[in-house]
Amino acid sequence: MKNDVIDSLIKQLDDKEKYQIKQLQSLIKESSSTPDIESVSNVLPQAIALRNRKDSQLPKSLVDSTEKAIEYSIERDFTILSNILYPIIGSVIRKALQKFLNDTVQSMNENLEKGLTFQSLRWKIESIRTKTPYAEIVMLHTLAFRVEQVFLIHKDSGILLQHTVNDNIQTKDADMVSGMLTAIKDFAKDSFNIKDEDSMNSINVGEYTILIEDGPYAIIAAVVKGIPDINFRNKLQNTIEEIHLKFGKQFQNFTGDIEEFNNSQELIKECLITEKKKKNKPPILFIAIFGILLTIFGSFITYNSVEDNKYKKFANAIDDLNGVCVTKQFKKNDKYFIYGICNPDFDPLDTDFVKKFSINTQKLVFHWEYFNTKIDTGELKKLKTKIESTIIMFYSNSSELSDVELSKVSLLCKDIIALKKLYLNKNFIVEVLGHSAPTGNNDLEKKLSIERAEKIKNEILKILPKDFIVSSKGMGSEQANENEDINIRRSTNFKIIDK
Repeated sequence: MKNDVIDSLIKQLDDKEKYQIKQLQSLIKESSSTPDIESVSNVLPQAIALRNRKDSQLPKSLVDSTEKAIEYSIERDFTILSNILYPIIGSVIRKALQKFLNDTVQSMNENLEKGLTFQSLRWKIESIRTKTPYAEIVMLHTLAFRVEQVFLIHKDSGILLQHTVNDNIQTKDADMVSGMLTAIKDFAKDSFNIKDEDSMNSINVGEYTILIEDGPYAIIAAVVKGIPDINFRNKLQNTIEEIHLKFGKQFQNFTGDIEEFNNSQELIKECLITEKKKKNKPPILFIAIFGILLTIFGSFITYNSVEDNKYKKFANAIDDLNGVCVTKQFKKNDKYFIYGICNPDFDPLDTDFVKKFSINTQKLVFHWEYFNTKIDTGELKKLKTKIESTIIMFYSNSSELSDVELSKVSLLCKDIIALKKLYLNKNFIVEVLGHSAPTGNNDLEKKLSIERAEKIKNEILKILPKDFIVSSKGMGSEQANENEDINIRRSTNFKIIDK
């Protein structure tokens, strides 16, 4: 009803009044559907701050939008975000790596870098030998490295933004050097298809090294005399990151005005470092500890050697006794084992006999085979020595035997059978050792010595009963006796091994 009254009133108006009413209605409708942007912008910061103080709902509600915005930015142009994060991420990564390296190698480096030297005397001798003033020799050995110049260069244009130089250093035109560095980097990139994310980080020229660190918009280059350490490389990285952090807007809007970067001069001047070599101090503690350990080790070796000799002399003395034949002796797990044959009434631990050698009988382990009757073991030793001293000769460069030498095999077998009877039929190994004269060809010498040992082994097995054990071994031209006749070395000899 109310709307009908309004409509009837509107109809009574003239055209101009009707038009004004329509404009007023349109304005009211627009203001009710769209907020005043300028008014909202005035209160938005305060509203956000107030909401954040109240609770954390606003940041939580913005997480999805923020992630999508970052994702969109990376898809559109990832270099924008990487340039923004460059000064922060580089520093964080480097600090983490440096802490890890420092924790693991610091103590080791300190020890390795130190040593005993007679520096003054050595340097004076070097000065005389090279005819170089002593002062220059001292500088050469005490100066680790010196940074003589530092350049800050715009990456895309190659324009020199800032340049600083160490005192008392004569330099060429800085712009020319800057252009040269840019040209070299561009040449390397074009010639070797270097990717954008890769870069040249050093150039060696004689005794100078040019270290280069890249940033998104600029590079820093340092001319260094000597060998810079890793700390200086970190210093350059920190400097270029700090420059990008402070002058990011100037880089993005760079039009060629280098005066915008005058305030970076102090930062690059901090890179003009002169590092002297650390003085080597005598590692007194290390030498003392090493000396103590060496003394202990030497004493231990000496003690063991003396102890071993005592027990060897004891075993040899037993072997010299009548009615005893020591066949084997060795040391294992701090125990001394002695194997042999003896009369049943033999006592190796006779008190008076042991006292002569001052040995600990608790370390002795005996393994005896006993004779059934008392016999003279001298015959056993004599027969064993006779077998082991038998030599059978061959023709030169051949594994063939003469009839005379072949007849020795039959006699040898009789002695081996007799030895077994003295051993009370205990098993032992007859080892045939083949030899050859030196010819200069080790392979041929080894082959011939094996053939000769096999030849005699087969001849022995033709005669001996089957329960005898015979082995063969080629010795090549190995010389058992320094004074023996070289012709005898084209032969075989024998060794009795207790099983």
